[in-house]
Amino acid sequence: MEKVTLPKEVAEAIEEVWESLTHKFGAARLIKSGCLTNWMMLRNNYPRQYNILYDYFKDYPVEYVTALAHGYEVEKTPEDDLRNYYEANAWIGVPELTSAEKRARCNVRIGVWETLAILGIEIEGINA
Repeated sequence: MEKVTLPKEVAEAIEEVWESLTHKFGAARLIKSGCLTNWMMLRNNYPRQYNILYDYFKDYPVEYVTALAHGYEVEKTPEDDLRNYYEANAWIGVPELTSAEKRARCNVRIGVWETLAILGIEIEGINA
């Protein structure tokens, strides 16, 4: 079965709860899909994650349970896409580039950096 793509917020909530539970009880004794669909336990012990997970589950129950059983990928955010674009325009350590290509890549990166500065946005890996 194909992996489900989950929103970053949902994937992070799953990982936070799962890490906490496996730390407390040991992974060998737990079943991921059972723990992460025990809504009463989640609501009482992990209220922030419960809100995120249950809201997603209400709208996408099959995808949620499939992700727990078969694994998932994390949906890329616009910040991830911009970071990838920024990194793809690196020129250091790429000796086969001409001076003009290096300058073009440098200008792209400066443009991204300056746009974020104008908008007051910080993105890890670019300007934060």
